[in-house]
Amino acid sequence: MKGRFVTVCLIVWILFGQGLIAEAKQHSAVSPAHRHSWWTLRNDAVNERVKHGNVDLLFIGDSITHGWEGGGKKYWDQYYAPRNAVNMGFGGDRTQHVLWRLDNGHLEGISPKLAVLMIGTNNSNGNDNTAEEIADGIVAICNRLRTKCPKTRILILAIFPRGPEPSAQRQKNAEASLLASKIADGKMIHYLDINDKFLGEDGSLSKEIMPDHLHPNEAGYKIWAQAIEPKVAELMGESGRTKNGFVALFNGENLSGWEATGNASWTVENGQLIGTQGRNNAPGDLFTTASYSDFELIATYRAEWPCNSGVWFRFQSPGKAYQADILEWKDPVCYSGTLYCPGKMFLAMNTDKELVNRTGWNTMKVRAQGRNIKIWLNGRQVANVDDDTTDSGKIGFQVHPGAEFGPMKIVVKEVLIKPLNVGP
Repeated sequence: MKGRFVTVCLIVWILFGQGLIAEAKQHSAVSPAHRHSWWTLRNDAVNERVKHGNVDLLFIGDSITHGWEGGGKKYWDQYYAPRNAVNMGFGGDRTQHVLWRLDNGHLEGISPKLAVLMIGTNNSNGNDNTAEEIADGIVAICNRLRTKCPKTRILILAIFPRGPEPSAQRQKNAEASLLASKIADGKMIHYLDINDKFLGEDGSLSKEIMPDHLHPNEAGYKIWAQAIEPKVAELMGESGRTKNGFVALFNGENLSGWEATGNASWTVENGQLIGTQGRNNAPGDLFTTASYSDFELIATYRAEWPCNSGVWFRFQSPGKAYQADILEWKDPVCYSGTLYCPGKMFLAMNTDKELVNRTGWNTMKVRAQGRNIKIWLNGRQVANVDDDTTDSGKIGFQVHPGAEFGPMKIVVKEVLIKPLNVGP
């Protein structure tokens, strides 16, 4: 009997260490609970989005996560929309509400690469839950995720600081986060505390970051995105698709995160993005669904000549945009790497034909920061211009109209972007 008891204890200890044992204590933080009114409508909307599949990244939480659709939208569009992310943040939620949602449709039929979890601050109000109970709730959510989506990695974030200065409630959340972090195994479950990014040296929380000392504004979401980006890229397995902080805009599989306009043809073949003229040499463009302001962009491409194409950036409308050209122009004479702006024509010209690899791959690099725009073609700088036509917009590729350019074909192998000035 003694040997059997020891065996059972060992199994329980192993399961607990893997985060796969049922919660021993029953209390409100681990008891799935439903809410009403708008919450039900949002729950149904998230479930409907999940049914369409193509979900690689989840953000799970309360109003702080919900706010990626408000104050954080700019940075959601930059960092997470291209990664097929779904926002599962619900204002006012506690751990028990997240548990109910995960049990009722949020995870049906999907296997995301990563789930980012930040929950528990609403459980800490008054005497509602202890730090231990909040930690139990976070662990229970991790167990649900591991059971329903066993291939999904989990990144637990420490509960964000709240209140203008250190307090008992802030301490309770810190203790809960630390207790919950013990479930992290460094393999499928990870833990990250970025709270110091929001706080002053004296522990104060500025209204410049969280105006109500609880919910981030745009500046706060900017800090959040920048602080977790290296870990998110690592856990999503993007190390092979990123270089020195650059994130891939084109996934090599489909046009997720992109939208086409016009009648050109845009396809993905053998991991490459291909744009060709449509019927009767019809033109078209392909744009990111997200907009970008200050960034470095690297595009690796080849063209079949004759060609008139280019890399759009900071595109807001056909009359308000910039383009790093892919062309050979006769009057004035210039070549790929030339900076074009609608209404202003060429702001800077590459006049060195030898820079262009007509039969192989070329690399175009664009750096847009404030009013300054720089372009490099195959390692040589060809543009350095200050201009204020547009300070943000979409990234895109062009297929120009005209029989003189047909049948034009542009092939893109890689598109990488690194946002600039993304810090406190």
